[in-house]
Amino acid sequence: MINNISIHNFKSLNTSDPIEMGSCLFLCGPNSSGKSSFIQAILMIAQTFSRNYKDGRVVLNGGFIKLGVFENILSYSTDSNEILISFELFPENELLKKYG
Repeated sequence: MINNISIHNFKSLNTSDPIEMGSCLFLCGPNSSGKSSFIQAILMIAQTFSRNYKDGRVVLNGGFIKLGVFENILSYSTDSNEILISFELFPENELLKKYG
């Protein structure tokens, strides 16, 4: 389970601080504030890791989500051509202690 996540230059998302996640997370905000982009970033990572992630390539189009080409997901508000998504996982034994 993801403990926290940071997303830089993915569509409209450019977080500076990690977003804390728990057993229940509510995404709310005005239209075009990044709620769907947040979910899309997580789905992109999930489908990449579900394919064993052997060659280091991110899977933009798969069974979980279809994002098109890299230019479709790169933030329009940056000069960088790099997207950074980092996350921290709960240790498995901590999950058992916390959620039984």
